[in-house]
Amino acid sequence: METLIVDSSSLQAQSFLSFAKTLAFVKSVQTPNISKGIFQAAEACNATTIDTFFDEVDKRIKNHFGNV
Repeated sequence: METLIVDSSSLQAQSFLSFAKTLAFVKSVQTPNISKGIFQAAEACNATTIDTFFDEVDKRIKNHFGNV
């Protein structure tokens, strides 16, 4: 399981979250305001970078549908 922390204060982040919630393998959980800061919170929960997240999505799509 991977954890992705998104600061949803920007329009781009809100659009990304709307898209991500449509994916069957994504679960969105609202968390209270993080007082330690986003980077410390990400490190504490072993969060992944967005590049790693999309690399994994791409890999799963290719594995499921083949290299089309």
